[in-house]
Amino acid sequence: MEDAILFSEHEAVVVVDALKTGEEPFIFKKIKPIKNFSFTTHAVSPEAVAYLCRTLYRKSPELYILGLRGYNFEVGENLSPKAQQNLKEALSFFVKILKNVTPDRKISAIIKYLKEKSLKKEKRENPMEKSKKEVLVLEDILGSNKKVATSIRKKLEEHGILAVNLLSSPGSGKTTLLEKIGLRLKEKYRIGVIEGDIETERDAERIRKLGLPAWQITTHGACHLEAKMLAKIFDQIPADLDFLFIENVGNLVCPASFDLGETLRFVLLSVPEGDDKPKKYPEAFITSQVFVLTKCDLLPYLPFNVERVVKEALEINPKLKVFKSSALNGEGIEELCSFLESELEQRRAKNA
Repeated sequence: MEDAILFSEHEAVVVVDALKTGEEPFIFKKIKPIKNFSFTTHAVSPEAVAYLCRTLYRKSPELYILGLRGYNFEVGENLSPKAQQNLKEALSFFVKILKNVTPDRKISAIIKYLKEKSLKKEKRENPMEKSKKEVLVLEDILGSNKKVATSIRKKLEEHGILAVNLLSSPGSGKTTLLEKIGLRLKEKYRIGVIEGDIETERDAERIRKLGLPAWQITTHGACHLEAKMLAKIFDQIPADLDFLFIENVGNLVCPASFDLGETLRFVLLSVPEGDDKPKKYPEAFITSQVFVLTKCDLLPYLPFNVERVVKEALEINPKLKVFKSSALNGEGIEELCSFLESELEQRRAKNA
């Protein structure tokens, strides 16, 4: 009740909280009154307090939540270095809002103003460069994964960039395959790579050694990439790329459920993993357009039935294009690169 009274005394309310899950470094979004009460007042949501405020006092202040991503929630734990950085960025963001508060300007209007101001500054600093992050900073990054992925796909199509999302189990050879493809295509095309891993920048460092730009996304425990994670680094990606490869976190389950705005999705399966995987992990094969069998140089030494695995994959998804490859002896690399070149040419012609 006390919080409802406080809400009723203000035109705008920002609730600040620490979140165990969600986007880094913070989220800032508008919330609405909801009739949703718990058995303990220690767990009443801001939405429920706003509902009480509206019901009892006929007041509906503009309501937002500023949620800081946290990591350690044990009693007595200090802020981790990462959480301290998240707090710093959230504070900087909120100070910008406070500096623009006036009696006749709502927070939503301030956000719109700051976004427009940022875009104007970007155009002044880069008059010959098209904006690459127009709606991914303050608007789409707060939306659903589907909404953000749609925005990313649209932006990539506008610039004629072919984006490939690679899914596989850990150790199937995604990075090595990308190294071979990168070496084959880099003399003719501009290539960029996004590396997704739970920790470290090891894969990104391998790609950079080839002279190719690579951006690392570390998920700190999350088993997959999400479109929102890509949106946060989108302004770092050159608009004149031809190919953007996205190496997802090693996992055949979760990544299959998250659209990243890619043009094509590759699912990789290595010979050492066994030939029974397509029907065990069907979603990865159903949502992909290309199936790449890797480490085929090991076929003479392992009990692996190529006909069986291809048959099962095509039973799940008859439209799959299938490639056999070996990054060690070069098998299938030329065919894969030719396919990618053809796809780029066809899609650019279609969108012209």
